Parts: sequence; C-alpha cells; structure tokens
Amino acid sequence: MDEQIATFQKNASEDVIVKLTEYRGVEGVDIRAYVKPLINREEHQATRKGIFLRVEFIPKLLKALEKASKTYEEIKKLRSGVADKN
Repeated sequence: MDEQIATFQKNASEDVIVKLTEYRGVEGVDIRAYVKPLINREEHQATRKGIFLRVEFIPKLLKALEKASKTYEEIKKLRSGVADKN
C-alpha cells in the first residue's frame, strides 16, 4: 500500500506529503516534509522530518490536531483581547 492522500506547501523549498503506506510490514500514515523537485529531478525527495503512525492511531491524531487547533484559536482570541486593551 502506498497511497498519497494530500500535499501542501510547508515553505518555499518543502512540501508536506501525507501517505497511507507500509513500513516494515506495518500499515500506517506517514506525514513527512519533502524537498520540492529541482530542475534536474522530477520527484520530491523525502526528508527525515516527519512521523509514521500505525493506522489505529489516526483517530487519536485527529483528536489531538482538533484540540491543538481549538486551543490555538482560544489563545489567539485572548491575545487579541489583550492587545485591544493596551
């Protein structure tokens, strides 16, 4: 199994690629930074910056990311409220 699910730009030279894949006989999701293709190279090059999780951890990862997003939004609101008072 090697199914690319999503790609998004991390910065000018790297993309993040999300894949369903198999590593050492274990199925999982790989979320990794890839160096963008250069003129003489057609494919992204994987970096060591990333994480592989077994598929059973995907629901826990989603909950953690949702919580991080909500917490960030709350902090952002608090910061803007403090900025408005000064």
